[in-house]
Amino acid sequence: MRLPNRCLELKAQGFQIDGRTEPNGCKRYFLRGEPEKPKPLPTYAQRTRAIEAEVAPLFAGMRP
Repeated sequence: MRLPNRCLELKAQGFQIDGRTEPNGCKRYFLRGEPEKPKPLPTYAQRTRAIEAEVAPLFAGMRP
């Protein structure tokens, strides 16, 4: 159940991943390429602030 989330993290780091849905409804993922040096993932605080800025831009930056 967490595989799609991990694939999104890997894509954010620069990995090239393709997915396709099989006729039986299962999803199959393919690693097509790897970066020479993966990008670091944002921290929890950075992700939270980015989500807040997208969802509630009026209050973005209000938290310390």
